Amino acid sequence: MNLKKIDPKFSKKTNPRIGLIALASDFIIEKDFADVIKDKDIDFFC
Repeated sequence: MNLKKIDPKFSKKTNPRIGLIALASDFIIEKDFADVIKDKDIDFFC
């Protein structure tokens, strides 16, 4: 077996990241949450 070492790569971005766990049946929370943080330098993932 040949093993290869993988060095971690870190992002130089300073924006905080926020993840939102939403129900599949909830169609509004993603848009509402994006509206709350729209003027801030935040990376948003849903």
